[in-house]
Amino acid sequence: MTRLAVVIGLALLFGVAGYVAAYLAYRTFKLNLLEPRRLQAPIQWTGDSYARCTALLVGDSRISGWQIEARPGWRIGRLGFSGEAAINIEPAVRDQIATAGADVVVIQAGTNDATAAVFQPEPLREETIARAARAVIAIGEDARRAGASQVIVLTIVPPIDLELWKRALMGSKQEELMTRIGNAIDSKARAEGMAVLDANLLFRDAGGKLRREYRIDGEHWSLAGYRVLNAALWSEVQNCVQR
Repeated sequence: MTRLAVVIGLALLFGVAGYVAAYLAYRTFKLNLLEPRRLQAPIQWTGDSYARCTALLVGDSRISGWQIEARPGWRIGRLGFSGEAAINIEPAVRDQIATAGADVVVIQAGTNDATAAVFQPEPLREETIARAARAVIAIGEDARRAGASQVIVLTIVPPIDLELWKRALMGSKQEELMTRIGNAIDSKARAEGMAVLDANLLFRDAGGKLRREYRIDGEHWSLAGYRVLNAALWSEVQNCVQR
């Protein structure tokens, strides 16, 4: 019995030590996303380069993975930075937005800021939320200065059915902070006269529950999810004006 107790005790000890090590490593990795960093990525274009209308999608991995077909008369560009925070995406895309001169700019970012904020003390979380919202709006302002006639901002969709190890490390804080950043982005975008596409609402059923078929994992959108977004986006997009 004593030997069994020792074995159990050691197993618990190693389990706790492993959890602490994983938590600290994940915490460090995520907090580093909020440090100033230089980002670079090319715009991925689809459609006729001589098309009259141009749309540019800007943001994180949800933009990187967005397979959207260009409709007749449109050229579509994707400028996505997988795993990156909005506060670092915004300065990285200024020049490319200015050069692209898109008629429509679509923005989805802030998810990674929210995940990093999980590991911050509460006062710092508030500032992270505010900075992420400001960064998303700044991208929209950059687009307007470049001549965009329409800026469309997507709200953030909270996670669903996260992997157990992520749930163990973050609990429900990630969902809470994503919702808070999403609400801040929504409010600021509307105040600035930008169109808001409520992806959080689109991905829910009639009872308000997130639909699992729209995810390939806890946080990223499936092909079915992108089809829903494509339909919603094209219904939101206005005809561009010849410049």
